[in-house]
Formats: sequence, structure tokens, C-alpha cells
Amino acid sequence: MINIIIKNEINKFFTSDTHLGHKKVLNIQDRGKYFKSLEEHDRYILDRINSLVKKGDELYILGDFAFYNLLEYRKKIKCSNVKFIRGNHDVVSKLRKASQIGKYDENLDTYEKPPSDYFLRDIFQTKIKGHRTTLCHYPMVSWPASNYGSFLLFGHEHSNTNILDKIHLNRRCLDVGIDMAKILLGEYDPFSEDFIYKHLIKKTIHQIG
Repeated sequence: MINIIIKNEINKFFTSDTHLGHKKVLNIQDRGKYFKSLEEHDRYILDRINSLVKKGDELYILGDFAFYNLLEYRKKIKCSNVKFIRGNHDVVSKLRKASQIGKYDENLDTYEKPPSDYFLRDIFQTKIKGHRTTLCHYPMVSWPASNYGSFLLFGHEHSNTNILDKIHLNRRCLDVGIDMAKILLGEYDPFSEDFIYKHLIKKTIHQIG
């Protein structure tokens, strides 16, 4: 299945665990098979984001965005509406600055004056195609309204979901990290709202909790 992008609408995208600037990133899953250097890895991941996520879209990054120079990496993403969910490797003070850079101006190829507020959460609830969805860096056995069919999006596991599969194989939750994206999408891409909805809605309602 591939991401489906609706033109002329605000699309939501979700990703996690990009680990930009992480010196050991090539040791994560199979990334060393596809990239010869950290620089090549980071450039490719950012190019994939910018090829899919437009300026007016919403991009949710569910943790472990970058290890160093967070502000500089954030500036390389052209989407104006980037929303951060904190991961275990994220430093709050640095991530806060990265979330305050303001909106990207394509004509000037720079950013406007930063807003006074910022979006940085440990857990957050949104909707995917009108469907209640919880966002968190960490997976959960049970989440808000899971017994009513709500969704959970998480990261952290780098596609290692064997334990979760044993608990509830057909659960309505998804690892949106880029390592899982490589498996499900064939690319290190953010997941689109449309893909997530179609992938999860067919699964059974979570009965645990």
C-alpha cells in the first residue's frame, strides 16, 4: 500500500525516530544497507519529507527527531506546521526552540518571526479522518477509548513490535517510525492520514483495558 495525498487540501502526516545527526544511526535496523554515511542518511530523510509534506500540511513527529542541531534540522523542513511529541532522546529545551521557528516563506526561502507559543507534548489526541487518535512516542497496551475503536500512533520500537503482536496482533495501533515505513511503504516516508485510516480501520476493536 502507498501513501495517498489529496491535492489542495491540508494533509496530516506522521513520522518518528528519524534520528537525524545520530552518529550510530546506520546501526539502526537496516539503515546501514541503504546509506553509506550519516550525511547521506539525513539528506535523504529530509528530502523524502519535503517531497511529500507541503508548506500548509501538518507534520507530527512522534519523538527522537534529531540528536544535534535540532534547530538547523527543523529549518530544513519546509512544512510550516510541525508538531513535536517528545521522545526518550529529545531534550525539551532544544526541541522547544525547534518548534518555535515560525512559518516557512517559499519566496524568501527562510522563516518568518517565531510565534510566542509552541507545540510540544508528551501525549496528544487528534483525529484521523474524524477518528479519535492518540499520539505518543511510546506504545501502549491500552489507550484512551481503545475499547471503542480509537487509534494509537507511536514510535520508539523501530519496527520491533513482536511483543505487542503477542498481546494483540490485530490491534488498532501503528508504529509510524521510519523503519516501519520502510517495511509498509517501501520508503523512509512519513505516513499519510489516508494510509493510516485504511490500514487501521479494518482491524478489530481493542478489548484490553
